[in-house]
Amino acid sequence: MPADIHGTPRGANFLWAIRRGRQSRPDDTAITAKVKAAILAEPGLKSLQINVDTKDATVTLTGNVDSDMLRDRAKQIAMATEGVKNVVDNLSVKTG
Repeated sequence: MPADIHGTPRGANFLWAIRRGRQSRPDDTAITAKVKAAILAEPGLKSLQINVDTKDATVTLTGNVDSDMLRDRAKQIAMATEGVKNVVDNLSVKTG
């Protein structure tokens, strides 16, 4: 492989930049783990069954909560998590 003016193989700096860019943005698995941990740390939410899935930094919340207030809190927690770009709310408020 031909070298650039610094003696580094061409393309190596580009690959390093790509890898570095990936490291600076948490991956979906890490985002999911952080959101789950934050929800479990919240007193009103920790006993509820809330599922968290992440794809392309978009978090989807599914499950049941006891009130609109807890639904909003779960969404706030997810949005405040590092790396999250968007939150899809599929949470249902329990009735009766």
